[in-house]
Amino acid sequence: MKSKYKNNTGFTIIELIIVIAIIALLAVAVFVIINPAKRIGESRDAQRWLDLRAIASAVEKYTSENAILPSDFSIGTLTTDSKVVLCSSAAELSCDGETADCAVVDDEDFIGKYLPELPVDPAKDNDGDTGYYISVSTGGILSFGACESYDTNDVPFVKSTTPGWSCGSDLVDPRDDNIYGSILAADGNCWMDRNLGATRAAIAYNDSQAYGDLYQWGRYADGHQLTTSDNTATLSASDTPGHGDFITAASSPNDWRSPQSSSLWQGENGTNNPCPNGWRLPTGGGGGEWAGLISAEGITNSVTAYNSSLKLVVSGRRHDDNGGLSLQGSWGYYWSSTVSGSNSSSVYFSSSGVSSSFNVTRARGHAVRCIRDS
Repeated sequence: MKSKYKNNTGFTIIELIIVIAIIALLAVAVFVIINPAKRIGESRDAQRWLDLRAIASAVEKYTSENAILPSDFSIGTLTTDSKVVLCSSAAELSCDGETADCAVVDDEDFIGKYLPELPVDPAKDNDGDTGYYISVSTGGILSFGACESYDTNDVPFVKSTTPGWSCGSDLVDPRDDNIYGSILAADGNCWMDRNLGATRAAIAYNDSQAYGDLYQWGRYADGHQLTTSDNTATLSASDTPGHGDFITAASSPNDWRSPQSSSLWQGENGTNNPCPNGWRLPTGGGGGEWAGLISAEGITNSVTAYNSSLKLVVSGRRHDDNGGLSLQGSWGYYWSSTVSGSNSSSVYFSSSGVSSSFNVTRARGHAVRCIRDS
């Protein structure tokens, strides 16, 4: 006689959950085991870049507000082109395989106010040696670097601006060593004298060498901003796509990022800020910094935009749906940091007019002109 009960040999839900959890743990373990040294090294290098940018930004902010370097970074104590290790207590240290002097950084007017604490290289034990150094070039430009790194072809290194910097002086973009000028405009703000990526300040309203790069709103300088970059229709799920392609977006909300993020490009320390240390994108909208500049400089079209102190140019745009380049030589488009719903605010000017509050989709490519963070 057959039993009326079946012998159920399948997995229960709890058993399936346990198996899935075990597989996930094994996957993580394999991911790390494959090349742990590489992953640890890359992680440390990423932290080194963040630490150096924080130090450089703090020194520049202090210098801007006090018209002098922090006392611990005095040029008089530095030998040109030599590395002096930043430390919390006096000692003779080693940097990049060579003996180096130590600069004690303990100025209470600097540490705690401009820099929460002195960063320490992730491979160090915080025994007074930060693993980071400062140097000064013949031209008086400060640089900060890491004494060691995993990637010897891309050693973490950040250039600062000239000590005692004031508007009208040059500044160095540490990512590509481009040197930009600065202009005190009629609105009272300090602006760069050219677009990001431009090889010179404009000598005509349609000077192609002054057009510079065209950024998608909220993205960093990862290569996508080059007008010759390739296109991809694959949207990014994070703030850093991990490639240098221009991301096209043919459907609403026409953003390169999905889901959208409105927290990008917000201020000097904002995520993905493409401007050098101490600089940021201007605000937009009716009461923003772009509107203030346009009013103060009397900008009414592309001719007066070029005749302004900033020598603004008609750099054109890249389309959000196909990445195509258009209107170079006739229209100028510039991003702001301001968001407006699912769009972002920009300005434009042409031969017939100007708009200080032009809300457009974020996958477009527009020029960037940085303003000094006050």
